Amino acid sequence: MGPVKYYNSRPIPQMILGDSGYPNLTKLITPYKKGGNITPYERRRRSNYNKRVSKGRIIVENTIGALKMRFPILKNKMRIRRKNFAHLIMGCVILHNLMNSMGVPMPDETEIAAEYPATE
Repeated sequence: MGPVKYYNSRPIPQMILGDSGYPNLTKLITPYKKGGNITPYERRRRSNYNKRVSKGRIIVENTIGALKMRFPILKNKMRIRRKNFAHLIMGCVILHNLMNSMGVPMPDETEIAAEYPATE
């Protein structure tokens, strides 16, 4: 995880968003599973929490999709050392943000498919 950020002099915890297939751990937040004998108040509270987790995951998934569209290398299995993987991703994110700020449009999916066929 990155450096600690603060809001009103209080540290903001850094978390990873997961789906309900994963356990809820200290740094991994997952939605509540449906069911159980809970009060209407608790049901509303859990529903609101699940909606917020879902919104966060949608943002993350859309961002990953945009990076894969712009950098097709991210779609395929890569032969890269683990220690270099974070640098590759960070480079793609920086270039993506720079291209967005310069108004470079996202490539069309059909152009990408023709130019960079998926490999396994």
